Amino acid sequence: QVKATFELAVNPDNKYEGKYGSVQFLDDFKSLLKEDTFEFSSQQMREPKPLDEEHSEIAVVASSDQHLTETVRPEDANGVNFYNSVVCANRLWGHAQTVKSIIRRHQAMYKIEKIWSPLLGDVINGTIHEEYIRTNDLTDIAAVVLGERLMYMFYQELKGLGLPIEVDAVHGNHARLTPKVPTKRQAHTNLDWQLYEILSDRFKSDDQLDFKITTAQIGMKKLFNWNYVFEHGIGVANGKEEAFEDHIRALLDDPTFREATGYTGASFDQIVIGNMHKPKFLERTVVNGALIGQNELGQSWRLKPIKAQQLMWGVSRSHVRTWQYNVDLTPIKSGGADNPFSEYASWFVKKHGQ
Repeated sequence: QVKATFELAVNPDNKYEGKYGSVQFLDDFKSLLKEDTFEFSSQQMREPKPLDEEHSEIAVVASSDQHLTETVRPEDANGVNFYNSVVCANRLWGHAQTVKSIIRRHQAMYKIEKIWSPLLGDVINGTIHEEYIRTNDLTDIAAVVLGERLMYMFYQELKGLGLPIEVDAVHGNHARLTPKVPTKRQAHTNLDWQLYEILSDRFKSDDQLDFKITTAQIGMKKLFNWNYVFEHGIGVANGKEEAFEDHIRALLDDPTFREATGYTGASFDQIVIGNMHKPKFLERTVVNGALIGQNELGQSWRLKPIKAQQLMWGVSRSHVRTWQYNVDLTPIKSGGADNPFSEYASWFVKKHGQ
């Protein structure tokens, strides 16, 4: 499916004029996959007995903007940050362990029915800017393979909680294969989509985790009776979230849209996006952070340092958000093989790095 759709998305004559011809890309991709095997299993945790057995909630674990393969050298960012694929793996491990710890503490108070994880894109850094071809520590081809495997390990870790997990994935912006955001087949010319398809295939027979992909820019999710809308957030400007909300409201309230889709209820109760890298909980919009944190671009734009954070929160039947956490991973700057995630990433980068 990936092969057929990728070639069609490039163009009917397979004459993509970008970094790769479709045949070369897929041949190199398949060659890399054949070189090693990969397995990772989850460790089950003991579930505590809740104090209030009548109350229940859904835990939301947002994940986005990992920018795997991007490198940030401390000397280029005034020592504020250090980042590469191994640091990314260490932060992913830290994210998983913190999420498990927080959810276990909430389970001691009441029942957590399931985890919903909006996977909001830019998992890999891509090479939309020319300099990334030289500064990324992996090629795009290798990045898709390592990115898929690290996200698999991340969700395997969360499975150790023993809860049902629903993942809804939408593509980002950085991993696109075209110079500009395309007007057609936007998902299928984006390496996030390829990564998601492989990850979805790996989970297809998993009874605990359900993995869905939207190839539209906008996805909808019902949590209890609340309407959640999620997307990457391409083109949403910092401080202009209310204008963005107005556009989403106009689209989802339109009679033609509702007649065609059967969409009911409020246009949205909450919107979840990534892309901005600066995490924030607003009244109607949640902006997830980025695993990378501060980079040279932020320095050159004279922005305040951005922390490497991912957001999580709770949803109940009576409240669209009950609790919320900024999971801060900024202190994790180790490029060493400190845990199973980074042990594998270190081996992979040494074998396939550039």
